[in-house]
Amino acid sequence: MKKRGLILFFVILALASGMMLFYAVRNIRIKLNAVKIAYHKEAKLNYVTNLKDNKFYDENVLQDNFMLVASLIDSFKLDFNYYYTLSEDIDYILTYNVDGVLEVYDSDDNTKPIGRTAYEFIPKTTTSDYKQIIKVELFNQIIDYQTYNEIVQNWKKEISPEAVLKISFNVRWSGYSKTLEKEISDNHTSTLEIPISNKTVNIRKPASVNEDGDINKDSKLPTKYMIMIISPALLLASSLLMVLLLCIDSAAHKDQYEMKIKKILREFDRAITEARGSFKKSSKDNNIEVNDFLELMDVHDNLNIPIIFYRDNANKSTFVVRNEKTVYYCIIKRDNKSDK
Repeated sequence: MKKRGLILFFVILALASGMMLFYAVRNIRIKLNAVKIAYHKEAKLNYVTNLKDNKFYDENVLQDNFMLVASLIDSFKLDFNYYYTLSEDIDYILTYNVDGVLEVYDSDDNTKPIGRTAYEFIPKTTTSDYKQIIKVELFNQIIDYQTYNEIVQNWKKEISPEAVLKISFNVRWSGYSKTLEKEISDNHTSTLEIPISNKTVNIRKPASVNEDGDINKDSKLPTKYMIMIISPALLLASSLLMVLLLCIDSAAHKDQYEMKIKKILREFDRAITEARGSFKKSSKDNNIEVNDFLELMDVHDNLNIPIIFYRDNANKSTFVVRNEKTVYYCIIKRDNKSDK
C-alpha cells in the first residue's frame, strides 16, 4: 500500500474513532445526568434573651449591633431545627449533639484564650430510619447566662477578663441511595457565640441555610463506561500518532529527493535546460536509459548537446539528451521503499 494511502487510511480511522469517542462521552453524560435525586436543606438557630425582670428580647426583632447590659441578662433560650428532604427514601443513620466551649481572654490581649472549658449540653445521640426527610428539632435549650458570667468574673483577681461562650449544634448523617447506588451524607454545624462580660453584650445571629440542589450519580465511572471511552480514545491517539509519523517520514524522504534534484540543477546548470510538462518516450526513437546522471553528463560532453530536465510529477524527474532519433535519458525517483 502506498504511503499516501496509509496516511489517508489513518486519517479516516482517526475521524471515525473521534466520532465514536464524542458520541460515547455524550451518551454517558446523558445517562449519568439522568440518574440524580433532588434535595432541599434548611437549618436555622434562633434564640430569645430572657432578662431578670421577666422580660425577654426575641432575636428576630432586634436590630443589628443591639447592645444589652450583661448584668440584666438572666438566660438564653435556643431553638434549633434542621431539615434535609430528598426526592426518594433512603436508609440513613443520623447523629446529633450540642456542645460548647467557654474561652476566656485577657482584655489587654484578646488574640489567644488563656482559659478554655468544654461543655456537653446534649450528648451524642444516634437514630436511624428509612424515609425521605431527615430532621433534627431541638427546642427550649436554656443557657443560664449568669452561671458562666460568674465563672469568668472569678478571673478578676489575675486579669481583666473577657470571654465568649460558643454553643454548637452538630448534625451528621449518611445513607444509601438505591437510585444512585452509593452512599450520600451531610455534615452541618450552627454555632451561636455569646459574649460574657460585666458590661454590655452584642450577639450575632448565625447564618441560616436554605438551599435546593441535585445529587448526581457518582463521578467514578463503571467499568463498562470506562471501556466505552478508553477504547476509541486509544484508537484515536494511535491513529493520530501514525499519521504524524508517516507525515514526518514522508517529509524526510521528500527533502532527500528534492535535495538531490536541486544539487544536480545547481552543480550542472551550465548543461541543463528545464522544460515544461513531463517526458514521454516515443516508439519511433531509439530510447537508451542510463542508470546514473554522471553517465548522462558524459553523453552531453561527447555530443555537446544540452540536457533537458523534466519534472514529471512530485515523485519523479527525468533528464534527457536527444541526438536526432537517439534519446538518452536518466530517471530519478523517490526511494521506492518509502512509498510502500
